[in-house]
Amino acid sequence: MRFFIIGANGLVGQHLCHYLAQGEHEITALVRHQRRAQDLPEATKVVVGNALQEGMWQETAGSHDVVVNLVGKNIMGRWTPEVKKAIYATRIDSTRQAVRAIEQAAAPKPCLINANAVGFYDASEKAILDETAPAGEGFLAEVCQDWQKTALEAEKAGARTVVARFATVLAPDGGALPSMLPIFRLGLGGPISSGKQGFPWIHIQDLVRAIVFAASTAEVSGPVNMSAPQICTNKEFTRTLARVLRRPALFPVPRPVLRTVFGEMADMLVQGPFVRPQRLQDAGFTFNYSLLEKALRHLLNR
Repeated sequence: MRFFIIGANGLVGQHLCHYLAQGEHEITALVRHQRRAQDLPEATKVVVGNALQEGMWQETAGSHDVVVNLVGKNIMGRWTPEVKKAIYATRIDSTRQAVRAIEQAAAPKPCLINANAVGFYDASEKAILDETAPAGEGFLAEVCQDWQKTALEAEKAGARTVVARFATVLAPDGGALPSMLPIFRLGLGGPISSGKQGFPWIHIQDLVRAIVFAASTAEVSGPVNMSAPQICTNKEFTRTLARVLRRPALFPVPRPVLRTVFGEMADMLVQGPFVRPQRLQDAGFTFNYSLLEKALRHLLNR
């Protein structure tokens, strides 16, 4: 299959490109500057352009079998008005341009795999949620709703569209896990607030496999939870990480401290949905890392 990757320089994009390079796939990556392609596989074709704006890259994208859009400003950190604007704009604008590329493409249209997040859901809901659950409220949920709505415009053009709702991605070289390790290795880690909130997660290898599976499986479309089958709380996650590292996890982080450091983003940390990957499982996808402890031991070589 021929894949056009938008956001190939990010954590998921780089892993996806390297995974695709191991198979019989053609890879084209959109990058802002040529020098940013240096970490991509040698076989990757590089197109220089701005994913947030119209450009010649859209004609190239439309000639592929699959367009994967992974663009979005990192949500970690204090959400100032400027940061919130960038979080929203990078996701919506890149998706809008990806859809336009597909609209302009000749039939048969490329399949669109567009990133999204489990932040779509009501994080205060204690039930286990599948893809049919309604949206939540708050800034992140509203971003995810508009992000999804924009992506699904590709369906009107005749393209099979997958809205990939990512859980927290666990990887050895980026994302949440490396940032947690220093404090946990000192024995100072612990749950966030009560620790009773959901902590949906997925191993990076399973995530890129799930993206390719969705691209190659005709019956997969619409919202798809890309999260591991094992459902756990934040407290269970921190205890498991501490056990793998052979360290205690005794120090919960109080909500007021999080509010002081992160402001509005603290609400995302102290709440989390319980999410099931129903559509992936129904379609026959098999996780290599369905259990958290196995995933962490692999990622940390323990």
